[in-house]
Amino acid sequence: MEAIQKYYMSNSFILTNIYTDEARSGTNLDRDGFRRMERDAGHKMFDAIVIYDQSRLSRNVVDWFTIRDKFRQMNIQLYSCTETIGDVDNPTSFLTESMKAIISQHFVMETRKKIMAGQAVKAKECAFLGGIPPLGYDAVNGEYVVNEREAGAVRLIFEFYAAGYGYKYICSKLKEHGFKSKRGVEIGTNAIKPILRNDSVIIGLS
Repeated sequence: MEAIQKYYMSNSFILTNIYTDEARSGTNLDRDGFRRMERDAGHKMFDAIVIYDQSRLSRNVVDWFTIRDKFRQMNIQLYSCTETIGDVDNPTSFLTESMKAIISQHFVMETRKKIMAGQAVKAKECAFLGGIPPLGYDAVNGEYVVNEREAGAVRLIFEFYAAGYGYKYICSKLKEHGFKSKRGVEIGTNAIKPILRNDSVIIGLS
């Protein structure tokens, strides 16, 4: 934001609004700040947009050029604090932006791959990965520990499923025994399948 403020002040631009999407992935356009900017652009509330760099607007190749074409049709100029953004119809500009977009998307894909690999290792070590622990477990000091009360529900699910009973019957039995979900509500049929397919539950509670 500091760099953007210096940019528009040095170019005598008038700031009309600030659009931010903090802690939101730039790999898609379904972001509150971006959607608000789109709506304001459609209402002609500004005639130029200043970004820090290309990756701040989008890290997806297709989305980047979709945005560029849409703003061009609206006669909205796009400026960057750290890069030169030329005419997208210029072959050199098109090539430069394409390469940057590809590099940004590749970076995201590589990062996601490494994160997933790291999470897989942690999962095998029974390390808590955040969120709500699966039914049958609690998170204590960063590790999964068996919740004996809930584990009874999970074992019951596997026992009745192995005996050939359907989801509705299993849910009725869970209700009969007074078992609840992590949120304190009755365990429905949609919750049964993920439990049966969760390898960590099978290994940990078997």
